[in-house]
Amino acid sequence: MKIIFWSNLSKTAGGPAHSVSTAIRALQQRGHFCQVIMPETQPDKLLFPDIPKTFTAPGIIPKFKYIPHLNQTLDTLEKPEIFHIQGLWELGTCQTAIYAKKHQIPYVISLRGMLYPQALANRSRFGKRLARILYQDRLLSNARCIQVTCESELKHFRNLKFKTPAAIIPNAVNLSDAGMPSLPPECFRIGYLGRIHTRKKIDQLLYAAKELNSHIPTELVIMGDGDDKLKEFLKSEARRLNFTDRVIFTGYLDGEEKKSAIRQCSVIVMPSDFESFGNVVMEALLQGVPAIASASSPWEDLNTFNCGWHLDNKGEALIDALNSAAAMPPANLRQMGVNGQRLIAEKYNQEQLGLKLEQLYLWCRNEIQRPDFIITD
Repeated sequence: MKIIFWSNLSKTAGGPAHSVSTAIRALQQRGHFCQVIMPETQPDKLLFPDIPKTFTAPGIIPKFKYIPHLNQTLDTLEKPEIFHIQGLWELGTCQTAIYAKKHQIPYVISLRGMLYPQALANRSRFGKRLARILYQDRLLSNARCIQVTCESELKHFRNLKFKTPAAIIPNAVNLSDAGMPSLPPECFRIGYLGRIHTRKKIDQLLYAAKELNSHIPTELVIMGDGDDKLKEFLKSEARRLNFTDRVIFTGYLDGEEKKSAIRQCSVIVMPSDFESFGNVVMEALLQGVPAIASASSPWEDLNTFNCGWHLDNKGEALIDALNSAAAMPPANLRQMGVNGQRLIAEKYNQEQLGLKLEQLYLWCRNEIQRPDFIITD
């Protein structure tokens, strides 16, 4: 089967770029040909050079990023059996969906958390309302299927009155990338991994780390890139708190460098306002490091498998969890990491992802009966 993904495999895309690359590799292992079509990007920002890509012209029109001559670019490609579109709002996704419908090719849309109430209420809410009226709702209704990563994302989708079938398929990782943590650092090292963005609540993590440091030697390692203004704010806050020597900004990390940095942390924290999934937690657990995730993410398994803390992301709850982790004997913290690796192996491995996506596409083409993970009501 040939699948064309509309996606963005650049460093600025954050977690979705990594989850799409994992999905493509899972499908390649099952013998399918996958190709990414994406806006042209700077070579030093491009990820995953081994994945086949076709570049369009750069997007124009601020925010919505209309792609000139996209139809002509798509015409040059061999006709696929399915289109898998990642995300909403940008006109490139709209153009791809319209092209697929015109040529009678089924298309799937991955929501990527973009219809959560918090996402719809952010500072771009007026543009999103306009997009819904002009094209987005119609494209979602015409999709053969929607992909969500958890039941709460499906609930938010249904609350908007959409009746399109939806497949619940979580992200996954390659188990061969697993590792074991380094020896516990001399201090309690808190890791943040991901985009630097206001909704990630990194400032709350900074304040919690500073409070913890008052009685336990603590470091905060911020791994990622993003909003330059927020980065400068975080650095100025660290200076104001006399905490600068304990806060480390690594910039964007990938590959072995990222895995090594994760393994050197005592715990990885995802304090976001909301997450439809949260690859960060999965990456931490894969490396044997416990995770702390806010209750707005679908990571209840952290408590069930005793491999972390799933809690309200308000300050006191976060500080309590950090205190609990810091007070643990190293052997207990290491056992939590082992429990996390077991969770990933059971529920979030790349082989399961490839099989489910294959079944999704075959169902979209009316070649098999509906799998249990596709919800039609």
